Amino acid sequence: MGKPPEEDPHRLLIGHAGNVTCLAFSEDGRHIISGGWDSQVFVWNVEEGSVTAQLEGHQGPVWGLMVYDSKFIFTACADKMIRLFDINGKSLQTIQGHTDVVRCFCKLPSGHSSGAAFASAGNDEVIRLWTLDGTSMGVLEGHTAYIYSLAILPNGDIVSSSEDRTVKIWRDGQCLQTITHPAVSIWTVAVCPETGDIASGASDKTIRIFSRDPERHADAEVCPALRRKP
Repeated sequence: MGKPPEEDPHRLLIGHAGNVTCLAFSEDGRHIISGGWDSQVFVWNVEEGSVTAQLEGHQGPVWGLMVYDSKFIFTACADKMIRLFDINGKSLQTIQGHTDVVRCFCKLPSGHSSGAAFASAGNDEVIRLWTLDGTSMGVLEGHTAYIYSLAILPNGDIVSSSEDRTVKIWRDGQCLQTITHPAVSIWTVAVCPETGDIASGASDKTIRIFSRDPERHADAEVCPALRRKP
């Protein structure tokens, strides 16, 4: 039986010297990877609470992490760089292309139409598509402010959220749909892999869920209509 919330946590992972900004589990669940304002990235053993590796070389706060598979970890940094490491902390690749802070990633499905393996985005207002060896496969332009979050739909479409008040859906290098929110910032976006539903979290303290299934759409009086552009 789990402990009640007022009791101490199961484990405290202490080592960062600043705010912890991002977390990811390893594929096998045995490790947690953490990044922070202190420019540090640690790999922690979950059961022991100890650091098993440090991902070094960042020259600014680390804003995003992506565990690509059992071998590869990507980091997104304020120094405008994307870095690739293995789970043991070995630096494998540094990818340069963004012109401002890198914030987020999403893994693209095998055989994606772009030919890319993953996407990245951040303060330069564009989504960049990459192969694992750092080759640029395209740029998605359309946002007009910082991009905070990326996700992938089951069909391979990319979903992005931004400081420009919008969630955008992308396919074959084009924006298919723009959903404008009644909020200043759309901090995060997530996709249900089974249904393709999109959830957004915004600065107006509201989580919104969007579906392509008309039978699941909320009534207008329950959920005021958002502005949708083709």
